[in-house]
Amino acid sequence: MNMVNREPIHARWLSTDGAREELLQLSWENGGWTADVTVTGNDLQYVMRLDESGALRQFLLFRDAEDADLWLAYDGERWGEVNGTVRDDLRLCTTLALDASPCSRAFATIYLSVAGIDHAHLWVGMIDTERLEITPTLVEYMRTGEREWSVGGTPVEIDSNGLPLDVVPHSRRTV
Repeated sequence: MNMVNREPIHARWLSTDGAREELLQLSWENGGWTADVTVTGNDLQYVMRLDESGALRQFLLFRDAEDADLWLAYDGERWGEVNGTVRDDLRLCTTLALDASPCSRAFATIYLSVAGIDHAHLWVGMIDTERLEITPTLVEYMRTGEREWSVGGTPVEIDSNGLPLDVVPHSRRTV
């Protein structure tokens, strides 16, 4: 990610079947990045707060209510809920992703790029957005080119900000 340019970034992805659209606004605030993503077709919104190194520190999921359906924070060692409950089931996870958002799986490439890591196996908490269940899943991230990654075997090309372009075969970037 271009850590010098802290101007807001906007991106849009359309699913290959045209049934889902993802709109992202990535902005710098309070010493870190905030990714605010709306997924139409699944009628949900999620917010990911990343620290200055690109590591995920907070995650909020909104489905059909004003209040968050899921609100998790990560201190670098453990995940917890807003009410203070520690999520021991996520102890291996360093990041989260949504089943309804193929692009969310690629956000870890930002952290890996900033850290200078070209190959890693990360535990990702895969969130089932209907049941709000989180399943720790080991995902291989491997840089295959200057702006290309393999994320769990799926090729992902990233832009100069570290955001995915097309996520084949799920969605294509339109902005």
